[in-house]
Amino acid sequence: MSAFRRRTLSLLVLVVIAIPALRVLTAGASPAPARPSLAPTHLYIMFIPGLCGWPTTDCHGNTNARARAQATFHLLRAALSGAHVAYSALYYSYNPRRSTYTAGDTRQAIARSVAALEQQLRPVAARDRSAVFDLACYSLGGVVAANWAVTDGRRPAPRGLLPRVHSIITFDSPVRGIASPFYPLVTRFVGGAVWSDLRSSSPVIRAITAFGDAWWRTAGHLHTVANRADKLVPPVDALLGRQKIVSDGQCPVDFLTLRLCHGAVMADAPLARFVACHWVTSSQQCVVTPTPTASPTPIPPTATPTETPTTTPTPSATATPTPTTTPTPSSGPPPPPAP
Repeated sequence: MSAFRRRTLSLLVLVVIAIPALRVLTAGASPAPARPSLAPTHLYIMFIPGLCGWPTTDCHGNTNARARAQATFHLLRAALSGAHVAYSALYYSYNPRRSTYTAGDTRQAIARSVAALEQQLRPVAARDRSAVFDLACYSLGGVVAANWAVTDGRRPAPRGLLPRVHSIITFDSPVRGIASPFYPLVTRFVGGAVWSDLRSSSPVIRAITAFGDAWWRTAGHLHTVANRADKLVPPVDALLGRQKIVSDGQCPVDFLTLRLCHGAVMADAPLARFVACHWVTSSQQCVVTPTPTASPTPIPPTATPTETPTTTPTPSATATPTPTTTPTPSSGPPPPPAP
C-alpha cells in the first residue's frame, strides 16, 4: 500500500472516531437562553389614587382607572416630563380584572387591594426581567403600597418583588393609621371595610409600623409627604421612612363646611418637581442647561481721519462718548427646590 493511501486511510479513521466523541461532549450543553423582549425603558411607575366616595370625589359609577390616575397625578406627570424621565406608566385598578372600578371597590378590605396590586405588578415583572418599579401613591393608595411591601413584596426570592422597587412615594397617606378627631365623622359618610383597616390599631397598620424608619428608608424605599394643614391625615399619621413636610393651606371647603385640606399637596407644583427630581430620578436630570447668550457683534474700529494742517486750528468741542450697555447674561430657570 502506498504512503498516500495509508495517510488517507488514517485520516478517515480519525474522522470516524472524532464525530461520536463530539456528540457526547455537546449532548449535555443547553441551548442559549432566549433574550427577553425589552420595553423602551425598564422603569415602570405605578400610579395609585385614593379612596372614592369623598364628597368632592371624581368617581362616578364605573371609573376609568387610567383617566382617574392621570387626573390625580397630573402635576407629578408634568414634572416627570419636564425632567425628561423615561418611564412606562402603569395605572392601578382596585378591580384587577377590569380597567374600571367603582367607589365600593376602593372601600374593600385593604388585603384585597394589596392582592390587586400584586396581580398588576407581576405580569410586568415576568415580561421584563429587568423591570424596576416606582409606586406613586395618594392617600389610601399609599397604605395599599406600604402593606404590599411588607406582605406580598417581601416573599422569599424569586417571588417577592420588593427588591425590584426603586421608590414608594406617598402623598397624604395614613401609613401610621388615622387618629384624627374627624375620623368618626368621615366614616359616617364614607363607609366600607377599609375604614376598619385604617385605624392605627388595625393589623394592616401594625404590619406597616412594625418596621422602623431605618428599614423603610433602606429596604422599604419609602418616601412620604405630609401636609401641616391636613386635618384628616396630619404629619404624625403620614410620615415614615424618608420624609418631607409642606404647608399647603390654600384649599376650598372640601367636607361639609370644613376645610380639611386633604389632597392639597396634589396641587403643589414645586413639590411635584422635588419628587420627580429627587425621589424618582437624580437631581442632575432636572437641571435645565441655560441657553447661552449670544455674544454681541464687535463693532469694527473707526478709521482715524487724517488731520489737515491749518494755519490757525479751531478748537472743536469734544464729543461725549455714548455709554455701552454690558449685556446681561440670561439667568436660566430656577434650580429645583431644596429637600
